[in-house]
Amino acid sequence: MALKLKELKIPIFNYKVNFISGDINEAVRYLEDVEDIVLSYSEDYMACTWSYRGMSTIWFDENTITIPIMTHELIHATFAMAEKLGIEFDDQEVFCYTIEYLLEEVMKYVKFN
Repeated sequence: MALKLKELKIPIFNYKVNFISGDINEAVRYLEDVEDIVLSYSEDYMACTWSYRGMSTIWFDENTITIPIMTHELIHATFAMAEKLGIEFDDQEVFCYTIEYLLEEVMKYVKFN
């Protein structure tokens, strides 16, 4: 199965979240080569998030991805974004709207189980 890639930008925060699906080993090899980084992972993952160089990449298995699992990964990416930008989620609405935006965008091109 070929890797599928999608880039999503959060305009208000100028933050990028990349999505990659396909075989996790191929995805890791691709990302390590393209980004010149070393990633830790387990072949048992159904999804995971790596944050590096001021962006996040979410890998997921298209055969097992569900909305709750994707939401879990989006929360990791959102916290990484907040840390990079120095945003504190004292106001829950900023956090909630960010997750809502990301999930709505992802649902446009990911088929969930």
